[in-house]
Amino acid sequence: MIDKLLVVDVAAEVFRNNQVFVREKMTSYPGATAFACLMEKARAAGWHGVTGDVFLRDSPSARTVVCWSTDATRDLKRIVKRGAVLGVLSSGESPNVAWRFYADLERTSSRFAHTCLFAGAAAKVSERTMFHPLRWANATVEPLQGVPWPSRKLLGLVASGKLRTHRAGRNARETAKLLRRHLWFKYLHMTNSFFRFPDLYSIRLEYIRRFAARSEFVLFGRGWDRNDWIRRELGDVAFAVEPVPCQNKMEALSRFRFSLCIENCVFPGYVTEKLFDGIFAGTVPVYLGAPDIETLIAKDVYVDAREFATPDDLWRRLAAMPREEWERRREAAQDFLASEAYGPFREETMATQILAWIESCT
Repeated sequence: MIDKLLVVDVAAEVFRNNQVFVREKMTSYPGATAFACLMEKARAAGWHGVTGDVFLRDSPSARTVVCWSTDATRDLKRIVKRGAVLGVLSSGESPNVAWRFYADLERTSSRFAHTCLFAGAAAKVSERTMFHPLRWANATVEPLQGVPWPSRKLLGLVASGKLRTHRAGRNARETAKLLRRHLWFKYLHMTNSFFRFPDLYSIRLEYIRRFAARSEFVLFGRGWDRNDWIRRELGDVAFAVEPVPCQNKMEALSRFRFSLCIENCVFPGYVTEKLFDGIFAGTVPVYLGAPDIETLIAKDVYVDAREFATPDDLWRRLAAMPREEWERRREAAQDFLASEAYGPFREETMATQILAWIESCT
């Protein structure tokens, strides 16, 4: 019989069947290597680990079973029925994407000993759980030097051609389902103040529309040629450099002075891999997202897009920035990565914290 068993409840098919613990397979998914880091530490502390689907399929026998659930998946009820203690609840999704999860957050979090989410969710969780602010977990990465300053284009953006909600499916049934989902979120937005945060999907499209004709701007990402709604939104925008897929975000961005980093929504504490990718690629990030960003990331590290009235004003500022200031900002980023302030954003820190919370449930 296993002494201590950690069940990690995950929804994405690519994470299931214990795949989320294989670091080499998780490098393509932002923040996912933190699962492997946790399992490495957990095994060293005497824990055995399985994903929720494996736990339900194989029914391993254990004296102690504790669950860490990401997004409270459809498997959670059955995991509890099999005897698991609900230890930690978390989600790395924005509330305008995982809105069902956030809509039911108070009830769901009341069942867990610990809840770790972006800071804006603090007022939404139950008083019966211990709340911890989530910091995006980054793997240890050696920042790229990139190409020399004279060879760099001005601004790069890596983003897939997708929307928060889609209103057209592959058939009538799917279209009806997607429409109901869209209307539900609209209803929440109108009736629940928690969901009245700015959605940045359309803002991202507006920046693309304004910059597309400039040869110093390049958009990387998949799906831009397949999404009819996005094509209609962009209209007859002529790209100086057509959107292209990229196999390696860091290498793609390392050819630019600046990287455009726009989150999915404006939500306290919601800082994701977008900003860190820009830093690791050796660019100066241009950031729009968390309203409390200056309390989390040193201000000299990024350019705050909120300081400019229009995308064109931002473009003029970037184009006019002298090399000396750009280099100072890159140096500030390296200083930040080496500082204590960056510590909470390391995957090792997150893994250590979650393991401690799991241990506290035994």
